[in-house]
Amino acid sequence: MAMQFLSCDKKEETVVEGQPKISRVTNLDERDDALSSTVYGSWIIIHGEYLKTTKAISFNGVAVSPVDFYAEDHSITVQIPETLPDPENNPITVTTAFGEAVYAFRILQPEPIIHQITPSIGDPGEVITIIGLHFNGVSQVMFNDEEAEIVSNTQTEVKVKIPPSAFGVVHVTTPSGTASSPNTFGFKHLVYTDGLRPNWSSTSYTGVFTVLNTAVVKRGTHAYSALYGGWGAVRLAYAGTDLLFSDYTAVKFSMYAEQANLGKKVRVYLNNSSTTGSYTITIGAVNEWVEYQIPLSAFGNLTNITSLLFQEFNGENKQVLQNAVIYFDDIGFL
Repeated sequence: MAMQFLSCDKKEETVVEGQPKISRVTNLDERDDALSSTVYGSWIIIHGEYLKTTKAISFNGVAVSPVDFYAEDHSITVQIPETLPDPENNPITVTTAFGEAVYAFRILQPEPIIHQITPSIGDPGEVITIIGLHFNGVSQVMFNDEEAEIVSNTQTEVKVKIPPSAFGVVHVTTPSGTASSPNTFGFKHLVYTDGLRPNWSSTSYTGVFTVLNTAVVKRGTHAYSALYGGWGAVRLAYAGTDLLFSDYTAVKFSMYAEQANLGKKVRVYLNNSSTTGSYTITIGAVNEWVEYQIPLSAFGNLTNITSLLFQEFNGENKQVLQNAVIYFDDIGFL
């Protein structure tokens, strides 16, 4: 009986020599139904013959580590890499001890995703970078309804020239679909960038405020710094009468808080009074620039915009906050 068991084991471990062949690809749940296509990152089963001695698998040249697939004589279980060179056609190559098989298979890039645009403001003709995922085969980039010139792209970045309007939601189109930026690029009306814009002035109170700070800057050469006293506020006042509340949808700005500001609060409101509405930020990220986009609906229903305020909202005194500077840059309305 011992000889019989050994004989059976030896028979099961026998490797059948032959040129590998691939007949179909399925997913892990529906193993009888051949797939016509799948997407990056999927788990699949490659069906065929003479696959037991597989030593290498690649998808359009992107290799999978030998520890990340399991091969039997008639199947290989493997996860497709998260990124591949082509948005659509990514053939499978299986190499065994006895040969190689190539299978033409459509592995599709997922829909694009936009994570960030840097910088988030610029002048027409400047080159900016759109950061995200699944950008292979980018065919078009739009700022609202205005097309931008594509300079270059990789799987995770697209560089484009800012179109004449220099404003709008950014849309990136690939063969897999279209992604839209979570925030609007640029401004309809600028308040501060490298300094206060025409008709804007600083009437800030209770603290030490520097309009043209150079210590910490998001882009360009200057940012606005605030060393708050208790209940102090950065107050930016507008001298004109043409800034109609109904013409805009949101206020956008970037803020950089030093370490001592972690957990502190800044209240944002318009027109020197928070009675109609306000928005409170609890600082959760320090030593980095964070962009905020607040809908104007948070501030009630106003007529004209006459001022924009960023108030210290902890009631701390200046002595407590003396080493806790906050910086503001790229401020404006959308």
